[in-house]
Amino acid sequence: MKIRPKMDANTQILDLSVGEQYRDKFKDIDWLLNELVVYGADLIPRLATEPKQRRRPFDVVDLVLIGLLRHLLAMIDAVRVLLREGAAYGATPSVRSLTEGAINLSWILKADTENRARAYYVANLRLRRHAALRTIPGTPEYNELLASLNAIAPEEDHVATLSRIEDAARGELKQINSKIAQVADLAAMDAAFKKARKSATFDPNWHKVAGARSIREMAIEVGRLDEYENYYSPSSRTIHGASQDANVRIIDGGVAVTNIRDPSQIVQTVRMTVTVTRRAYRELLGHYRPEEVDRFTQKYKDEWREVFLPLLNAPLE
Repeated sequence: MKIRPKMDANTQILDLSVGEQYRDKFKDIDWLLNELVVYGADLIPRLATEPKQRRRPFDVVDLVLIGLLRHLLAMIDAVRVLLREGAAYGATPSVRSLTEGAINLSWILKADTENRARAYYVANLRLRRHAALRTIPGTPEYNELLASLNAIAPEEDHVATLSRIEDAARGELKQINSKIAQVADLAAMDAAFKKARKSATFDPNWHKVAGARSIREMAIEVGRLDEYENYYSPSSRTIHGASQDANVRIIDGGVAVTNIRDPSQIVQTVRMTVTVTRRAYRELLGHYRPEEVDRFTQKYKDEWREVFLPLLNAPLE
């Protein structure tokens, strides 16, 4: 194996010791985040197998809700992994995605659940169908992709590359079209997307087809506006590379660059993660296993609260 030279990090910009400090100082927080992931992972099979007295056929609603729960778990786990290395700023996309996923989940459960779940599900089928069409020669989607790839890397043979996945794409397209055609409700929702799309080259967001103009409108309806305004909206600046002050400032006539492993955001990151997750778990239990809601509340009081409550009063800096 070739031994490669290792550069020494400029600790004013990249302090790798922050992760070690976090793991030493915030052991309880790391334990709590792991507990949240483990609890949710255990919840998935229990949601998929309801108690016998309420058992019913597994449907699109279940598929969507369990899929959203799995998404939440992946985001919580990502936050934990990043915080263990002191990368709180880098965890922002995961916290934002966690919050949006939780708002989606709340909104689907709030009312008109079957229709909203269908809109979410069909939106994903349509995205998969679009992706398949992009690799099948002769389609407008293929021509658009090929032109884009040629502009990015004109020296590569993109036709040959795409031809290697054409058969798989055709199989995927056939499967999706068959799935939609065989279920009247899915076909109707597919038609609703096509109507809402009009002459645009891309689909509207799934929630627009289901009746909500924006994530903010959804958050208001489900009583998650505080989370939207305090967690989701501010983090959008980071997602879009627009958080200037979080990265560099002019201080006393000089340039101050924030350390990439900035520990000042750790407390706020954990606050957001735990707050959003607790409610999501309660809502899922309320829908699938209402008899367990009180047990979950007691678990929080007995095991998690003593770790979480100090964070609510801790300074952010």
